[in-house]
Amino acid sequence: MFLFFSIMMSVTLVIIIPDVRIVQNFAYMFTLYFGLNDWPVVNQVLCIIGGFIWGASAMTFYRRKRADLVPGLHHPNMSFNKSALDMGARIVAEAFKRA
Repeated sequence: MFLFFSIMMSVTLVIIIPDVRIVQNFAYMFTLYFGLNDWPVVNQVLCIIGGFIWGASAMTFYRRKRADLVPGLHHPNMSFNKSALDMGARIVAEAFKRA
């Protein structure tokens, strides 16, 4: 039930809510004209972004349910590689030193 609701709301936010002004502003964007942006257009763009995020979360929920994964970062039967974590920490520390 949750998955069906999430997919329907995602489709609604991405396809049904926006109107022709989104396409119009996208076409004018190629000519570098941005004078037609007002609050309803910005609101529609935010709805589209929210719809994609909601759809991504529904897809993640579906994949985890299908694979019977427990909530968390990895499957419980996977082994944890500490050397990979150490290497990542060294890379991040070096990046902060150079920044």
